[in-house]
Amino acid sequence: MNRIQNKNESVCTVLKVSSEGNPWLKSNSDVRAVAWAFQSYTRRNGGQSMAHFADGVLTIAIQGLTGEHIKELTGLWAEHERASGKTVTIEQRDNVPLPDGKKLGLSVRPGAVIAENLTRRLLFALPPGAYVASNPRQPITWKPLFAERLGEMSEREQVWKKVVESGAAGRLCYVSWMEEDFRKDCSLPDPTDNNEGEGWKNG
Repeated sequence: MNRIQNKNESVCTVLKVSSEGNPWLKSNSDVRAVAWAFQSYTRRNGGQSMAHFADGVLTIAIQGLTGEHIKELTGLWAEHERASGKTVTIEQRDNVPLPDGKKLGLSVRPGAVIAENLTRRLLFALPPGAYVASNPRQPITWKPLFAERLGEMSEREQVWKKVVESGAAGRLCYVSWMEEDFRKDCSLPDPTDNNEGEGWKNG
């Protein structure tokens, strides 16, 4: 029996990760780093995952991997984080039924942790009010090739044309739900501050 893969597609494992007492797991970069690490590993091993962050708790649903293997994986990760002085609490529930036995898909509800290629499908799936910033940057200003707060669905066709023209289509983007997080992603200056943020320098 394959101890890594779980062939039962009607269930998933749900992790709730928090850092009470030492709330390092709060910035967009920290949350995305954890969620992306689990997502990348899961996909490489034939599974799917989705993540949501709210009230200091990162919830990750994983489909296609056994609970035993996930527990081993999270144990190693938590041990590494604790060794660096971080507090990590992980609650794991295995064999959680999926609605109608459906496979996990991309969640676009507010709070979802999204780091995906910027496709037309993703752009049209996101709700009004979502903030989108491409990871690829302009070479001199280091601003995202594309960065915008999405409006109504009737405007999406024009927005998609801007995405294509900017060169961000099909390339990695980040979705934020708060303006503060969006500004950090974009290195945009706060209108009340004369100093620009440092931003991320990974393009």
